[in-house]
Amino acid sequence: MQRQSLISGFVLSCLLVPAILSGCSKKAGYEKPGALVQIDGTVTLDGAPWPGGTMSFLPQKTTTGTGGYAITDASGKFTAMHFSMEPGLEAGTYDVTFSKLTLPNGDPIPEGKDAADVGAVESMPPRLANVQPDGKHVLVVTTEPQTVNYDLKSK
Repeated sequence: MQRQSLISGFVLSCLLVPAILSGCSKKAGYEKPGALVQIDGTVTLDGAPWPGGTMSFLPQKTTTGTGGYAITDASGKFTAMHFSMEPGLEAGTYDVTFSKLTLPNGDPIPEGKDAADVGAVESMPPRLANVQPDGKHVLVVTTEPQTVNYDLKSK
């Protein structure tokens, strides 16, 4: 199961890192669509803020577009970002996953170090780091801005 978590974290990192590292350049396929809806909120884990976590917003089959991501700040607050590097998501239905890579002992990855270089592992349980068939973490984005709070449990 830990190997599956590591693989899930690695796959997520492979998907997010190019988008994040692309900076402000707008590559084909990631240009801002006509309408993005502001989505923000706070994530807690076991009642405490969840800093430095990555959220993925993965469009379900009936939702067009590319989806997006968010990174939580020190207080667990986030703003969803479209892959065009603009804030917001297109209207639709998204599976939400939560990922946080750490050192194998649970410590944060040292600043300036790459996750792959330090043998980082996924610290979130698979039921949070992967899309789940029960649809527990599904976000329906309408045409109005939304504040969405997630109170995650580690167990």
